[in-house]
Amino acid sequence: MPPLALALAVLIGGSMTNEAPEAAPATATTAADETAMRFAVADMRLEAEALILEQGILSWKNRVYGDEIDITRTYEGHETLFGRDAIRTVEAAIAAAPDAREQKALRYFRRYLLAESIGKAVAPLDDRIANGEAAAEISFDGRTAPYRQSFLLLAREEDYDLRKRISDAQLPVLRRFNPVRAEKEERARALARGLGFASYNALGEELRSFDLERLARDCERLLASTEAAYAALLREVVPEFMGLPVGRFRRCDVFRLFHLDRYAACFPPERLGPAVAATLRGLGIDLAAQANIWIHDLPLPKKNPRAACYALKVPGHVRLTVKPTGGAGDWETFLHEMGHAQHFAWTENDIFEFRQLGDNTVTETYAFLFEDLMDDPSWVREHAGIPPEETGSYLRFRRFSKMYMARRYAAKLLYERRLHAGADDPRDLYRRTLSRAYGFPLDEEDAERYLSDVDDFYYVADYLRAWFLKAQLERSLVARFGAAWYRNPKAGAFLRSLWRHGQELNGDELARLIGDERLDPGTFIGILAGAEGGRD
Repeated sequence: MPPLALALAVLIGGSMTNEAPEAAPATATTAADETAMRFAVADMRLEAEALILEQGILSWKNRVYGDEIDITRTYEGHETLFGRDAIRTVEAAIAAAPDAREQKALRYFRRYLLAESIGKAVAPLDDRIANGEAAAEISFDGRTAPYRQSFLLLAREEDYDLRKRISDAQLPVLRRFNPVRAEKEERARALARGLGFASYNALGEELRSFDLERLARDCERLLASTEAAYAALLREVVPEFMGLPVGRFRRCDVFRLFHLDRYAACFPPERLGPAVAATLRGLGIDLAAQANIWIHDLPLPKKNPRAACYALKVPGHVRLTVKPTGGAGDWETFLHEMGHAQHFAWTENDIFEFRQLGDNTVTETYAFLFEDLMDDPSWVREHAGIPPEETGSYLRFRRFSKMYMARRYAAKLLYERRLHAGADDPRDLYRRTLSRAYGFPLDEEDAERYLSDVDDFYYVADYLRAWFLKAQLERSLVARFGAAWYRNPKAGAFLRSLWRHGQELNGDELARLIGDERLDPGTFIGILAGAEGGRD
């Protein structure tokens, strides 16, 4: 029997033989149990850390080189790690932990085991979807194109009618894998109940450490508070940037709208790296000297064009992949991923869970902080070279973009909340809920995305709360270091003092560390709605 299984057998009261164990004093038994538990949990942590690295490398190779991914295989030999006995062992370790910090780390570890026990079970379905979509092609107007590149085609296509045909050409791929996604949904719900949770939603709350009903109320508030301002912006932006009356605007036109051709020349790919490096220098950070951040910027043919950060070994080995194509979206995404990279690269935490696990609300907060430099007129003037007469239109578009995304994610949370609770007609629910957020109707074809447009275990909640917290953090930075905080090395030192915690802090704890009582949506919603912004 391997050491981990042996330790678990001791912990759950099992015996290696049919013979009765020799009686021992109660104190000796307790000490033996504690020793066995300590070693069992340490072994599990090492095993998990190695598995996370293996899966991260596979995901990296799939994204950068287009290699086929087989996450299912990586779970082979780790069955015990994600079994109920392992989870019970960690729960016992939490109860016996000597201090609050170790308890918190173990709670993070338990959440990882819970999520991965389901992830392991549905991995064959995930692999079938990922590999199938990677190999799939769409056909339209006598042409074929890789399915995953079709979204880029939508962004670049000028012809109104052709965009619709490209979008509709995606439908056979969606319909091919919707039954697989539906099977995954049903299996995940059943597995959540099997783990002792009342529902998938209850498990999601535990894994993300948030109150679903409270966040749903925040989302309803966000949608209601921004309704008028968003509708006004939609009426301005669509005709100005698309040359369309707002009544003709559709979901398949969104990609083209956000491609932002008008400003593509202001955000050339060759200036992206220097702009980011210069920004970091303003914060007192020399990107070239950060040996623990590796940037892969080669334009390989199968490379996913969207930038991504891989925290393979925090803080020692953090990777960024980018395929520079130019344009505001390209810059925005790279800045976002650089925010992740800096957070992980400056981590000084000594505990595995606080380096690799934790509350992703926090790392997404830092990512949005960097991404939203694209909204700062001074930063844009310095690095992008937008003509002065275009600055007003650009900033108006940026405000629309942020409002669109916030409303989209608020609607996604409201939809996913009911989807996972077993909505009778999720396709129609998706169409109605997202149409409200977008301000234009989705058609029946758009509704086919009702299962593909879902993130596992409410990652949408991390994004929403990160937007809330980013607004609070930025307000703190401006109060401490001025509006151009990104040019102040003292601001960089302040950020590094936060980054060193890694993932140990949750969203509410980071909010308190910067001077607020808790993570609060008020500032963010107030900014979006055009008010000064305030706290609840």
